[in-house]
Amino acid sequence: MIEVLKELNPSTIYCMKSIPGGEGELTANELSPLSRVVPDETGLELIKARNVDLVLLGCDAFVREKGFVNKIGSKQICKVADTKQLPVVVVTSKLKEVNEIPKAVKSIFEWVSLQEFPRVNLITD
Repeated sequence: MIEVLKELNPSTIYCMKSIPGGEGELTANELSPLSRVVPDETGLELIKARNVDLVLLGCDAFVREKGFVNKIGSKQICKVADTKQLPVVVVTSKLKEVNEIPKAVKSIFEWVSLQEFPRVNLITD
């Protein structure tokens, strides 16, 4: 995802902290000085206010043309972006592809259906 962000060359990148885990801070450190770390709630507010042009997510696993597993909150991000007609792009590795929807998703992860959010585009390397 870092390479994609650098290639896009945006003026500002808002990285949600992504609590628990704080992956957003790690991403922001790799992208500085373009990036700003914001609390997860602030990220949602930026999307609601349409102060962003694009929502970019990673994922932990995906089923081609069906959906993806990511940290809880990803579905809410997709929902808000969808209501604001903002594009959502999930960037991931082919290595994270699985053949079926995981039956049990740990408590900090959730399934996001591409059928529920048709504006979400999933791209792999």
